[in-house]
Amino acid sequence: MPGPRHGRGLQALKATAEFLELTAEEMRAALSEYDTLADIAAANGSSGDELIAYLVSEVGEHLDEVVADGRITQEEADEKLADAEEHITELVNSDIPEPGERPMRPGGRGPGFGGGTDA
Repeated sequence: MPGPRHGRGLQALKATAEFLELTAEEMRAALSEYDTLADIAAANGSSGDELIAYLVSEVGEHLDEVVADGRITQEEADEKLADAEEHITELVNSDIPEPGERPMRPGGRGPGFGGGTDA
């Protein structure tokens, strides 16, 4: 799930489809049928908690690589992972936005789920 801030929502969707072994077409259909990513997970034999754990582990693996490359410290990685876990939990349990919508980040801090460049 690493990458530019504005692409993380899309990366989360791709990772969700991968985790649930859904094709792009199946994922698109599920996004229009269910209210949350947790609902999609439950409808496909998993759970929101399992999806969250998977997505957090993906971020953790990326952060481990960044620490090993010396680009950030372990302390910074731990902070980023904690933030990621909070954001991913919110993402998985929040309503899926309608096409063209740009939902707000927690606390109303600007576009989220694929929009904006704020922290």
